[in-house]
Amino acid sequence: MSWTARNFLILLIACLGAVVAAGLDWGLPTKESDRYLFASHRTWTGADLAAFDRDRADTRRGADVDRDPLARESGSVAINPDDSRRAEIVRRYRLYSNQPDEMITFMALQQMKPSQRDFDPRLYQYGGLWIYPVGTLLKATSLLGWIDLRPDPAFYYDNPDQFGRFYVVARAYTLGWYVVLLVTCALIMRKLTDDDIAAVGAAAIVGVCPVVFALAHEAKPHLPGAALMAIACLLAMRYVERGRKRDAAYAGVACGLASGMVISSAVIGIILPVMILLRADRWAQRFGSLLIGLTTCALAYGLSNPYVPINLLTDSSAVMSNLGNSRQMYENLSLGSALPNAARRLVEAASAPTIALFVAAIIAVLSRRRRPGAMGVLLIVPASMVLLQFFTLAAGKPGEYGRFALFPVVAIAISAAWLIALIPHRGLRLSTMIVVPTLIGFIATLPYVTAFNLDARRQGTRELAAVEIDALATPSHTLSLFAEPAPYSIPPIDLWQWRVLLDLPPEPSVAPPVAHVIVRATDSLADLPAPPAGYRRIFIDAGQRPAPITWANKPFDILVRE
Repeated sequence: MSWTARNFLILLIACLGAVVAAGLDWGLPTKESDRYLFASHRTWTGADLAAFDRDRADTRRGADVDRDPLARESGSVAINPDDSRRAEIVRRYRLYSNQPDEMITFMALQQMKPSQRDFDPRLYQYGGLWIYPVGTLLKATSLLGWIDLRPDPAFYYDNPDQFGRFYVVARAYTLGWYVVLLVTCALIMRKLTDDDIAAVGAAAIVGVCPVVFALAHEAKPHLPGAALMAIACLLAMRYVERGRKRDAAYAGVACGLASGMVISSAVIGIILPVMILLRADRWAQRFGSLLIGLTTCALAYGLSNPYVPINLLTDSSAVMSNLGNSRQMYENLSLGSALPNAARRLVEAASAPTIALFVAAIIAVLSRRRRPGAMGVLLIVPASMVLLQFFTLAAGKPGEYGRFALFPVVAIAISAAWLIALIPHRGLRLSTMIVVPTLIGFIATLPYVTAFNLDARRQGTRELAAVEIDALATPSHTLSLFAEPAPYSIPPIDLWQWRVLLDLPPEPSVAPPVAHVIVRATDSLADLPAPPAGYRRIFIDAGQRPAPITWANKPFDILVRE
């Protein structure tokens, strides 16, 4: 890569990284929720709340499995009948972020007992390459004095802002992988086109795709997993070029580490047999390279997730409990409704301009002799496999489902940048490389920048909805929800004034509702049915364009019985 292109890439990464870093403190736990949770009751101290704690450790359960599930056999269930249940709710507002899955990393770290040499996280869909580095970073930042790391839950109940720093540290780890992903995408495009400007353009388009930008703000392993998948593709391309066994070993290691980051990235293993088929070698040499790749893949996964093979050989209950907790995502296989919803979620994840450029790039490439050839296959095959699963399971999924199209979106964005390489004039290529990602960012990514900014400043939908709900609070009135109260699912509510119910029918129009107020998080007003007879709607979106993939500044639908 030329000196000019390298400087452009560094400047690009610095700018995008700064924008992401500015929003890493979105949706953190805070005691400001107390003025709503305890509006009609004495505010509990950390010691008061800790009095309701009990040992939740269970070596036979996954770290993310609910120890006290609510019984939902029929109708609505009251979820705040006593102080014990209220304490569970308050605990979430003191410790959880506005993203529903971030907390499980810290649940896994809590399961470990280093003094007893027990480092089993009991969380296996999030791999050891995610959990152990986050734990190490927390320890390192505590030694530096930036976070206060102590085994005292009451301290964090009293100081949720201190626990909020845990999320920032974990999100910073994701941000580091965001940088790795952009560099890797540039190197892949450089190898595909031998064009420095197109390489920088590919990194820029990938960086501003909504799903990539959104996940760069979350303490979750999916973006790091996608970065490792891209690295595996790059190393497989190197093997196809050179045919060396060590390149096959490197590709296998990258595949194993991608699986070791998050289990959903295991699909990248398909490139190992694909890469040996793309190289015209003797079959004995091909099988040897494949064996090396598979062996190093298994070793890399096993070393980063040692408790998976250990538990499978000794006591598999925790592994089965953890993986079974994610099973409900794979239950709805209605292809009729899945396909249109998947198409919509894919466009939201990649952005309409990126999809349009991708289609134009396909048409342009097919009409020319200059094509990606074997190298492009190594990117297309794993992306297609992920996309097939994405389309199959999309029925009824909300906006955040778009995150499961992350790697296909990366492949689509790289392919869209192919158009830049087809422009013959260097100056025009350079202008296109700057203008196109800027337009995509302005059209599709700006709502996410706004959402994270509003959420970080506590000026978004949750604060507005909390005020509305608090003004409606009346003793003995019922408030119905579609998810248990938590910072991500509902703004803080008065747990002593309201009688809170859970598990109404999924649409209020299905059966005559009985609640005085019904509240739910949503993606946009267009996704909602008309209010039932006798109800008026208060829709809270802070006047912003939807950013459906993230939970930052999530719109809320409030139905009030007249």
